[in-house]
Amino acid sequence: MKRTIQLYFIISTFSFVSPTIAQFNLNAVSFQVGVIGGIATPDHVLYPKAQVGGFLGRPFIQWSLYWGYWDDGVDQVTSVDYITYSYSGHIVGTKIYFFPTEVADHWPVPIAFSGGIAHHFIHRTYVGGEDFVGTRGSEGAESSNTVEAGLGIYFKLTELIELRGEAHQFFRLGNGPVDEGQTDRRAYSVGFALLL
Repeated sequence: MKRTIQLYFIISTFSFVSPTIAQFNLNAVSFQVGVIGGIATPDHVLYPKAQVGGFLGRPFIQWSLYWGYWDDGVDQVTSVDYITYSYSGHIVGTKIYFFPTEVADHWPVPIAFSGGIAHHFIHRTYVGGEDFVGTRGSEGAESSNTVEAGLGIYFKLTELIELRGEAHQFFRLGNGPVDEGQTDRRAYSVGFALLL
């Protein structure tokens, strides 16, 4: 049922904007830096992100395509009785934004609500330790899919430069071991956009 609701959200979002998909443009390139929750550690880790986006037919609906990178930096064995891994990865995603200030002039703060999907390319590095029968870990690659919801704030500094801050929550779509690391995972970033 949960997956059905998530798919309904995605389909509804794209159905709402589908008549205007042919009318989209590219009007911004942004670079942001922030933090994201790690997979092998509860700490937040560095998260640089690059993003392109534009209008989707109407000024209050915009699209974006983004790439981000993170590395949880685990380099010490946490326990000799368990296998310790370090994770790093690339995130590629797309989002649809709704800007209420473009609909209601009296809206007090220049914010946007967003929803989207992302694919996570995850690399697992063996740091050390063994399991209860003495088996060592191994390196490998994994992947995960998520949907996300977010909130952003945008201040136009000049005709060409905009200050942006974003926060978003990931929601896992799978049930594999790496998907558990996506539970309650959040990312926060701030940066500048070049308006084209």
